[in-house]
Amino acid sequence: MSDNAFLKFFITEPVYKIAGEEIITNTPSQEPKEDIIPEPQAAEKTEKPQEKQEQPISIKGTNSLGVFVIVNEPSAEFITDQDEAFLGKILKAVKLDISEAGIINAHNNPGLNQHTSMDLQATKFLLFGVDAASIFKSDFPHYQIIEADNKVFLNNHSLSEIAKDSELKKLLWSALQKMFL
Repeated sequence: MSDNAFLKFFITEPVYKIAGEEIITNTPSQEPKEDIIPEPQAAEKTEKPQEKQEQPISIKGTNSLGVFVIVNEPSAEFITDQDEAFLGKILKAVKLDISEAGIINAHNNPGLNQHTSMDLQATKFLLFGVDAASIFKSDFPHYQIIEADNKVFLNNHSLSEIAKDSELKKLLWSALQKMFL
């Protein structure tokens, strides 16, 4: 059942299965007629946010490893120097280089949401101090690996909180070992 736990992030409405019903061919033919009118409006709306989303989503690093680190740092453009040094040690412990990861500050990227995050070219996402519900429409627990669409997510407390608490460091280390080693 834990393999299907990620579904709650993508399907937000109740889903019902009606056995033996084959009205599927009639329903799509009616829905596109209704959807055809809103689609151009939706396309216009999505074009404008895409322009806005592509421009404000700024990334520090090369992301050559396919790993994104998403932080919430209101006081920095990307990440504070102290947190960057700590993050470098964390990534080095799992044989990664911080310069080869991509760092995104969710606070400075309002265009970051479920759709844009899934479009990012990465397979692994580390979230530090980020309200996952603001990005994925649903929150998921700290230090538990969530898999969705061939992408792996790990939600954590903020880097400054982890640096001060040895129990949080242990939880993070355990999760990182499962994710990377």
